[in-house]
This record gives sequence, structure tokens and C-alpha cells, in this order.
Amino acid sequence: MAKAGDRPFAIQKAMGHKDIKTTMIYVSLGKSHIRDQVEKLNSIHVPESAYKQKPEDVRHITDHTERHSSGGSFRCGKRCNRWCRSIIRVRRNIIRRPRMIGTFSPTDSALLLIDHQIGTMKLIKNIPLDVVKRNTLALAKTAKILGVPVVLTSSQEQNVQGPLLPELERVLPEAFAARIRRAGIVNAWNDPNFKKAVEATGRRNLIMAGVTTDVCLVYPAISACREGYQVQAVMDASGSPYELSEDMARRRMEREGLVLTATNTLMAELAQDWSRPEGGQLLGILFQEVLPSIA
Repeated sequence: MAKAGDRPFAIQKAMGHKDIKTTMIYVSLGKSHIRDQVEKLNSIHVPESAYKQKPEDVRHITDHTERHSSGGSFRCGKRCNRWCRSIIRVRRNIIRRPRMIGTFSPTDSALLLIDHQIGTMKLIKNIPLDVVKRNTLALAKTAKILGVPVVLTSSQEQNVQGPLLPELERVLPEAFAARIRRAGIVNAWNDPNFKKAVEATGRRNLIMAGVTTDVCLVYPAISACREGYQVQAVMDASGSPYELSEDMARRRMEREGLVLTATNTLMAELAQDWSRPEGGQLLGILFQEVLPSIA
């Protein structure tokens, strides 16, 4: 556990805190219980003097960073100091740079497919429905070939949302049978059964896709990220009713540190080497079901 007296002290967004402002207040006051989950891409060294701020200076610093974290001058009067500028740099770093460290591999990743239901998928308008369906099945096949654990979930199958895609049952019969049928909880991460199934995989890298992006994917993806998981959201295996809501959901996820990706990119990342037997199988799926024809 990092402590206030450490020199130098690496600052990062505290896992469990909902916003960076809260974290900065805790650090400025010298709180020692900020979790030592240093994400190297976003760390910054802060002098010990930073912990000797007076309460009024802490309020000044947080107000300043609220005003200037998106750009502009660092000057705000006599009381603006080096520590204030340091916080601004941390805020900018966290907002603008994804926090994922390293690449995903079959041995440390799990695939979560959320609400790919016959009825719900008809709501997708920002991307062709058949593209989303093909990519979703390609992800499922990729997971099967590479031995990546899969968690499927659906919401209110008996209603207009309908059942999960029947093709998923053919590709992943065990995962389909064990799917988490939510009674109506919007954020799948808040369903104890879903979260328990994810934890049971033992994987900390989560590949997520959901329909719709703006409701079914955005909330669990952000929740998982806030709990310390590394998350990649596969955007072309997801979709929304409106371009606006899709764009807002993507922005919101990126601000939380998620990495947005595409099916072909994710497949290549997991394959690692096309010359392996598994790589050859994935290439077949990639060229037959995902990529445009080159014939």
C-alpha cells in the first residue's frame, strides 16, 4: 500500500473512486488508503510537499482543475503552484489516454456477449445488422478455437427482446445453456449471477460486445473497468438505434479508460501468430466471415 510519506509517490485514479477530483482531494490530504494499483501509463511523480496543502489550498486546487482540465492557461493568481499544475497534467493524461497495459491473449482473457437477442438486435441502425451478427459469431468461434471462456447473458427473453441468436447455441452450446437470464436488470454487472460467472473465469482481461451499445454494453463495461478489469469493447459486434447515442456511449467508455476495438483487430491480437494451427483456423473465419472479399 502506497503511503503519503512515500517519495516519490505515483498518483493515479484510485480504483473505486468515481472521479479523479475525489482522488486528488484524498491525495492532497495525505490519505494513505488509496489503493496501490498504479497504472504506469498514467502515473506521475509528486513531491512530498504536495501533502502539506492546507484545506483551503485543496479546495483551490480542485476548483482550478475543474476549470482548466480541458485546456487553457495554468495561471489563476498567486496561490497557483506547481502541485496544482501537476494535478492538471494527471487529469489530462487519464482523460486522453487509454489505460490498458499490454495486449490481450487467450490465456488471460474472457469473452462477454451481452443481449445479442433476436428482437433487440433489430434496434441496431448505426451499422448493418448482418455485420453485427457475423462479427458476433466470429468472436464466438474465435473464443471456441482458442479456448477463451465465454459468458453469455440475455434480458427478458420472454418479451419483445426475444431469445439469444440461435447460432450462438450451435457454436457455444455449453455457454448458451449456462447463459445468465436477467429478469430485467439493465446493467448486467449488477446482476450477481452474471458477475459471479465472470469472476469464475479467473480472467482480468474482458472482451465485451453488447446490443445495444448505448444501454446494454456501456454500463457493464464501465462498471468492470472501475473494478480494475481491463476491458476492450468490440464496436462492430455491437450497435445502437441512433448515431448520437452510439457516439455518446463510445465517448463515455473511452473517458473511463476502455479500449474500443473491432472484430478483425481483436482476432489478430488473440491469434498472435497466423502460422500456428489455431491461427490458420482464425484466418479462415477472418477472410470468409469478417473481411471484405479480395477475390
